[in-house]
Amino acid sequence: MATFGTFVAGQVLTAAELNGVGVWQDYTPSWTQGATITKTVNFARYTQLNKLVIVNLKMTASSAGTASSPILVGLPVSASSNNSSMGLAFMFDISAGDSGKEGLFSVYESATTVHFLQTRSGETDKFGTNVTIASGDIISATFTYEAS
Repeated sequence: MATFGTFVAGQVLTAAELNGVGVWQDYTPSWTQGATITKTVNFARYTQLNKLVIVNLKMTASSAGTASSPILVGLPVSASSNNSSMGLAFMFDISAGDSGKEGLFSVYESATTVHFLQTRSGETDKFGTNVTIASGDIISATFTYEAS
């Protein structure tokens, strides 16, 4: 099957090949914060068009992370090192009620993981990991990146 966008002169594509372009696929991401977080994957899906990968996921933690450690989520397809900012996420801190909603953004960490950061309280130009994941917390994210 031809990869979408890498066609050569005279190539013929079947309807099945064209219909397979951009199909959403399930995957099981890792989730760590200093240690592996036990979780329920409510959904984790991605689609790929050429080198563009789009991810949409929601996970609920059933164990805790480690304070001041990076929040890392596994990628379905290896990422290019050309990536920097990749997308947005929301962390819902169940123990804090409605006041526990945190806006996060995602940046390239490695070919296999994305790093979620938060603006530090009172410092609009500084970013860090101020969120510690606890059992019951939820992360919901949508991000895009360039595949390697």
